[in-house]
Amino acid sequence: MLLPGALPALFLGLRLAIGAAWLSLVVGEQVNAQTGIGVCGTSAGRGCGCPRRSSPAGRSSCRRPTARG
Repeated sequence: MLLPGALPALFLGLRLAIGAAWLSLVVGEQVNAQTGIGVCGTSAGRGCGCPRRSSPAGRSSCRRPTARG
């Protein structure tokens, strides 16, 4: 009989924990990763796309398109 009454609090705790886990994942990838969602977010903020794995050194360079005319 205790379980039905405890389910709302259990689901709330689970929801908060998943949010904190995703936040930690993104911050960790921004600090020390070469690929992932954190790097894509940082690259998008600089006006670049997501880095591709096909670069020779494994790192992406931020190349902005040049205006031709």
